[in-house]
Amino acid sequence: MKSACRELDRRLSCGRLLTVETLSTHSSSATADRAPAFPSWREWLLFVIQIVIVAGVEVSDDLLRGKVFPRDVAETQANAERVMQFEASHDFWVEPAIQRFFEQTHHILDLSMTWQQVVPLANSLYGIAHGLVTALVAAWLYWRRPKDFPFVRNIFLFSTALSVAIYNAFPVAPPRLATGLRYQGKPFHFIDTVFVGGRRKPQF
Repeated sequence: MKSACRELDRRLSCGRLLTVETLSTHSSSATADRAPAFPSWREWLLFVIQIVIVAGVEVSDDLLRGKVFPRDVAETQANAERVMQFEASHDFWVEPAIQRFFEQTHHILDLSMTWQQVVPLANSLYGIAHGLVTALVAAWLYWRRPKDFPFVRNIFLFSTALSVAIYNAFPVAPPRLATGLRYQGKPFHFIDTVFVGGRRKPQF
């Protein structure tokens, strides 16, 4: 009788242990699947500091370019022509065709799309996507995917620093300021839609 009781106690103890382990496992799984807690203000402050560091690399280059390391204008224009010739020789010099397409009036579903309508829309999309969307995605990653945020942050920092280094090694005039571009055998000039507003069309 006593041996039977001992055996029953042993099985009950094992059952309780298994139950506790199962509950612990489910609890750990639920904790792992649970969404990360909303960051505290100190964590958000750290986030802002990291974003400022990444943005500061590019902004500092924009502010100091031409002042600390002045570039010869002729060199930047010549490099712009080299880039154009490389793209043309490999059949992906398509930017002029895109501009010319939008210079024309198009009709979509009984709606007219003119150059005067495209310019402010494109500028707004560029401004929102370049700044606001990037910041929102970074904030979402920091909150919802905190383990992935450092990797994405480092990619942004590395690519920004790399672009600054490449520009300083191979300075190129931006398309809107390049003067020696050609398209289909004729001189071509990109319209400055940001600073000029695209109000005037160049004569080809």
